[in-house]
Amino acid sequence: MYRRVVLALCLLAAVGCGRINDAYKLEVDRRVAALHTTAASYAQEDGAPAGLEVGQWAEYKLTGSNKRPGFATYKVVGRQGEAFWVETSVTTYSGKQETRMLIDFGDRTDPEKFKVHAIKMRTNDKPVEYPPAALQMMQAMWKPILSQFVIDWSASAPREDASAGAGRFEGCYKRRLDIGVGPYHQKTDAWLHPVVPINGIVRSATVGKNPSISELIAFGNTGAVSSFSP
Repeated sequence: MYRRVVLALCLLAAVGCGRINDAYKLEVDRRVAALHTTAASYAQEDGAPAGLEVGQWAEYKLTGSNKRPGFATYKVVGRQGEAFWVETSVTTYSGKQETRMLIDFGDRTDPEKFKVHAIKMRTNDKPVEYPPAALQMMQAMWKPILSQFVIDWSASAPREDASAGAGRFEGCYKRRLDIGVGPYHQKTDAWLHPVVPINGIVRSATVGKNPSISELIAFGNTGAVSSFSP
């Protein structure tokens, strides 16, 4: 399952390969210029991240294989029975993709069993909505988004320190994955720490001459607010 999690982040890092949108390029460049590395340090911990709770959020800086930067944010903004309202936002030089989904994750180990009850999407701030009857038929389109919420922690993974914009994380679980999408395969290294909410990812990088990189720049267990109108 971790293969799906890291694959999703690596695919997001590659989103910026399309035609450049000047307005979003300016937005991304401004955010890059404002970045700074914190001095925070997190001791080694055992086990998986805590379960999903309203208010959790994590933000990542993305760098595609073409060296273009971007940003991804994941938030838990509400709960309805056993289902959670989660939002994702990816901004690159090419534009912005946002989703708001009401999902019953079950035990979070198998995205094939996730139940999507509602979804809203925006592309470059323009709404795109799907009727309820189309949700299950179209789940393949947003499987990479769902995969970001999978947890399948392995205590047997080797441990290694990792640094990111959000600080230094001691004793991360390190995984080397051979990710396959159809006939294509890509080796990816991932560093994961239990203190990071939602999926534990501190950093991921495809292996090769021009890696795609995802780096945690900020996170929290409270404070996430919806970006969508009620």
